[in-house]
Amino acid sequence: MEIKIGKDNIVISDFDELEVLKIAMKVEIDGEKYYKSVIGKSTDPRVIRTFKRLAEDERQHYEKFKGLLEVELRSRGIDPASTDSEEGMFTYMDSGIFSKDAEAKSVKDAVLNAQIVELKSMLFYKEILKNTKNEGSGQALNEIIEQEQMHLNILKSWEAAV
Repeated sequence: MEIKIGKDNIVISDFDELEVLKIAMKVEIDGEKYYKSVIGKSTDPRVIRTFKRLAEDERQHYEKFKGLLEVELRSRGIDPASTDSEEGMFTYMDSGIFSKDAEAKSVKDAVLNAQIVELKSMLFYKEILKNTKNEGSGQALNEIIEQEQMHLNILKSWEAAV
């Protein structure tokens, strides 16, 4: 499977449901870590509350993708317990959604970086949605895309405030 990330699009060739679900899990784990790192950069309770909520949402997305991965594994006759641990699975994986220099130096940087990440995440999930044949995955992806759009809207509203 190959993923090409452009400025305004993401293209997946040789689509593999298992691989994209693992990558989606990694995107969400990275998002949760990123938002938690921002919390420590501010004393403003509004910033802390907003980024805490975003981190919690990313964790929920991760759990949803994890459940979809387990269903997909079982549909292929694979016991999810027999696969790589999450830590092992993610040590070699770069989702390509977060840049290596995504470390925010300020809350304003965090808001701008997060907008880009939420947009890339939505593009990635929309590309998965076009390719998935799993109805459950499609429904979950639509829900997550809507939530990522809400995150983007929240972050855009913060852009002027910070």
